[in-house]
Amino acid sequence: MNGERGKVITVIVVAGIFVALMTGAYFVIKMFTQTGEQYGQALIHARQTSYDTGCKLQMTNINTTLRTAAESANGKFPPSMTEFYSINEFHCPDPNGPAYQYIPGQDESMPAGNVLVYEATAAHEGKCTVLRLSGRVEFLTPEQVQAAVEQTRRVIAARRRPRD
Repeated sequence: MNGERGKVITVIVVAGIFVALMTGAYFVIKMFTQTGEQYGQALIHARQTSYDTGCKLQMTNINTTLRTAAESANGKFPPSMTEFYSINEFHCPDPNGPAYQYIPGQDESMPAGNVLVYEATAAHEGKCTVLRLSGRVEFLTPEQVQAAVEQTRRVIAARRRPRD
């Protein structure tokens, strides 16, 4: 009887150790999976941040180009961007990013809030990059961009109308 009892106790102990090892393995695997997911999310976030930063830098460079052109044209911005950028260069650095849109017909005396260059579709976590006449670069929702562009176009149109 003692022999059988010893075997039962051994089986119970081995089973307990096995359950403990499996539970530990489960938690270790779960921890590594969560860590891997967090690492993956961090990489995705870092890549998106680099695209956002690249786009802002690109807009800042475009602003410098426009300001330089305006200086040699009595404060008037150029009629197009084709003399400065090819079609392949005038877009967001994000591989899926849109081409930039330029609003010609402006000069340095116009309202600082006017839009000079913008993205018509969202490329930055639901937002579009906008370059204002003031040189400020900001991220706006597509609806905000549309409203700002319409306001800019109204200001340009009002300037072109002959005064009574």
